[in-house]
Amino acid sequence: MVFVQKLKKWKYEFLAIVLVVIYLCSFLMSQCYFTDIQQFEILGIKVNNVIAMAIRTQIQMLFSVLVALLCGRKYFLLVVLINLLSLTAFIALAVSRKSDAIMLEILFYTVVLLVVSLIYVNIKKMKSRITKLEAKEKELRKLAFFDGLTGILNRNTFIYQLDFHIDCFLDKNVKMYVIFIDVDDFKKINDTYGHFAGDAVIKEVALRIKNVIDEEDIVGRLGGDEIGIIIKRNIDSASARAYINCIRQAISSPYVIDKEELLVTVSMGVAEFPSEGTTSSELLKKADTAMYHAKAKGKNRIIYFSDNKI
Repeated sequence: MVFVQKLKKWKYEFLAIVLVVIYLCSFLMSQCYFTDIQQFEILGIKVNNVIAMAIRTQIQMLFSVLVALLCGRKYFLLVVLINLLSLTAFIALAVSRKSDAIMLEILFYTVVLLVVSLIYVNIKKMKSRITKLEAKEKELRKLAFFDGLTGILNRNTFIYQLDFHIDCFLDKNVKMYVIFIDVDDFKKINDTYGHFAGDAVIKEVALRIKNVIDEEDIVGRLGGDEIGIIIKRNIDSASARAYINCIRQAISSPYVIDKEELLVTVSMGVAEFPSEGTTSSELLKKADTAMYHAKAKGKNRIIYFSDNKI
């Protein structure tokens, strides 16, 4: 990859060097107009000055357009500088003597400057549009997989991840925990403080969960004020329970929303894989059922589906 990048850079450098060489040849040949030299020799071959200038002019145009198309801003400025110098040289010639060939050269360099400028401007516009399209594509891709409010996985992606890990762990005797979290009295928060406050609470809950969970675990918004967590590390039951309780405590500390301090609590239901389900629908249903039992028992608590034999 690095070699390819260097190769591209060398290619641009090569084009620029060729353009400079062509300009130097142009400058040397233009002196023939001052000295009335009609022809000169290259390796013993006599070359008509006017024909040589015409050939050199076409080559310089080709390389100017190539550099403008392929290279960056600094090379474009080099193209403009070289063609401006050539144009200036022929304007100086036109002042001292009148010649159709000289006037054609002046016209040619004027056209080249216009063409390469138009190319460069249009390339910049095109790159700007491509950048905007790429940013839009990135945004759409993010919306396809992540929740727009909280930035965590959306429901579909969360379930896809759960299905994927079920398939991976089904024959490996590995435990996995699915946690269903619901904010207590969320409707009351919306009714009392407004939907802006409700959204702020959900964002803060998601942020606190992201900050406290292990980087290997998965968190997603299942809808409304419901959030799911997948503990996909093979940890024992005691460690899992202590860990889940730490998550609940992190969520339940006071919130400051629009300068108002709110005490937000959550009810949590937990289902264990594979003993309590081997599909995403089974695990989510049992974790959801356990969560509703947590609410029925006074909220702000964790209920394990296995403990209550629901």
